[in-house]
Amino acid sequence: MADFLDKMIVGINKGVSSVSEGSRAMVEKAKINTAISDAEKTKAQLAQQLGSLTHQAQQNGLELPENLLAVCGQITACNDRIAELKNRLSEMEAAKAAAQVPAPEAVPTVPVCPSCGTAGRPGGKFCAKCGTALQ
Repeated sequence: MADFLDKMIVGINKGVSSVSEGSRAMVEKAKINTAISDAEKTKAQLAQQLGSLTHQAQQNGLELPENLLAVCGQITACNDRIAELKNRLSEMEAAKAAAQVPAPEAVPTVPVCPSCGTAGRPGGKFCAKCGTALQ
């Protein structure tokens, strides 16, 4: 009986550990996705600013001022950050796929005596206490 309980405890601990690791990975992925979204919003704002500056430059004879070049540099930096974050997500997903945790071993069911309620041994056919046939 002690062996059965020990195996059951080990199985439960493996399950809890697996759930904890999965939760941490989900939180990390959510943080990365939020960072990607924030970077994409910043990029959109910068692109809008770039469009306004470009339009103003076009209205003034197509000169490209320094502030336009600075915004182009910021957009490039946002693109690099988005690519880096997406790469981190891909790496996390690849690591998860490579380290798929096998399902815990099936715990054999323990028959219970219909007469006296005593737990039998897995695979047992008769109750050790009263001798009633186990189902």
